[in-house]
Amino acid sequence: MKRNIYLRTIPIEEALSRVMAELDREALLGTERIGAEHAAGRITAAPVIARHSSPTFHSAAMDGIAVRAADTFIAREGSASAGWLGWLRKDFVFVNTGHPCPPASTPWS
Repeated sequence: MKRNIYLRTIPIEEALSRVMAELDREALLGTERIGAEHAAGRITAAPVIARHSSPTFHSAAMDGIAVRAADTFIAREGSASAGWLGWLRKDFVFVNTGHPCPPASTPWS
């Protein structure tokens, strides 16, 4: 019985030109407009920019301590002043992730 060989080696250039000829570039690279509720797992064709910020306030990115920037200008690594960052339990407030940052008018003491 004679053996059937189904594969035939062809040069890479020919193989690439055959594949490129069969590709439907419009289907692969085209765009479509869909609702946000159907967009999970999809890739955007262009940047998406929100019309409004969410949340609508400055929020803490992580748990920590909020201080006035002006109160920290004299602080340096290894030379923080004794009262800096609330050693006396003043001039700072604790913040939790996602909670609003205190306004500039906050009474810190």
